[in-house]
Amino acid sequence: MKLLLQFSLFIIFGLNSISSLQAQNVTIPDVNFKAYLLGNTAINTNGDNEIQVSEATDFQGSISCNDLNIADTTGLEAFVNIQYLYCDHNQLTTLNLSSNLGLKTVYCNDNPLTFVDASNNTNLEELNAYQCQLTSINITNCTSLDALYLYDNQLSIIDLSTNLALTAISLEMNQFETLDLSINPAITAVGVTDNQLTSLNLANGNNMNFVNIQATNNPDLRCVQVDDEMYSNDNWNDGQFFNFDPQTSFSEDCSLGNSEFNTTNSSPIAVYPNPTKDQINFSEVVTIELASVTGQILNSQKSVSFLDLSKQTTGIYFITITDSNGQVLQRSKIIKE
Repeated sequence: MKLLLQFSLFIIFGLNSISSLQAQNVTIPDVNFKAYLLGNTAINTNGDNEIQVSEATDFQGSISCNDLNIADTTGLEAFVNIQYLYCDHNQLTTLNLSSNLGLKTVYCNDNPLTFVDASNNTNLEELNAYQCQLTSINITNCTSLDALYLYDNQLSIIDLSTNLALTAISLEMNQFETLDLSINPAITAVGVTDNQLTSLNLANGNNMNFVNIQATNNPDLRCVQVDDEMYSNDNWNDGQFFNFDPQTSFSEDCSLGNSEFNTTNSSPIAVYPNPTKDQINFSEVVTIELASVTGQILNSQKSVSFLDLSKQTTGIYFITITDSNGQVLQRSKIIKE
């Protein structure tokens, strides 16, 4: 009888614990954000005065809370399956999206934001955070990101090394001095007007598909590195879809302050064909090191006049050429088709 009683109490305790877990409320300290969520019947399905964790995790739609004087989105992390977030024209200073793994589109424009964390958002396709006060942004794992609009902020550096699906980027009215988009092979539209650029690398192997470049009001930008100087001179000068300052010219070998393209030897070693399908040739016998865009060393060889790339996957690689003493002579970007 005693054992039966203990077992019954155990079952009752377990059921109560499960019920308590299911009824756990999301902490939402901002009254305006909470009022919006409570008023959304698609989220607050039971119509009470709290948002339960189960309600947040079940919701897969859109949170649209523009212009509601929201200063804190604590509680948003519980909505792990939302696909769209619209929170323009509020009072947000930071925005953490790293728990919202289902997100595809984010609009958080016109907030006093200084930081956005989208470090885990592998499904994110479009991010709009313009007219804010951003000094940093983390999009390192946004491998699906197609469009990024960050104009009118205070950014001076950005890591785009993993955003290889990116096709359009808008960085106007920021504080960039150098910008290298050569590792973003899908980009076809670039906005960098009103920065402090002294170097801009657009040689991503896809220049013939570019549809828009706006790069004016960068008075210290003398040279833009491109795939084909002649092509850029012939096609990037319409003054509408392609705009550059009068002092800016195109070159396949700018001195951009980027060690990936600088040479220390007076006569650069020819690396051809580039792009290539299977093999890269060198105009003289060299010592080389092949690396991925993330810096991983894939191959190194001494005294060679060519390099077999047939086993490498399609993408962008970097070759470092050194002399017999190990001094770097040049680094070249290679595109494997």
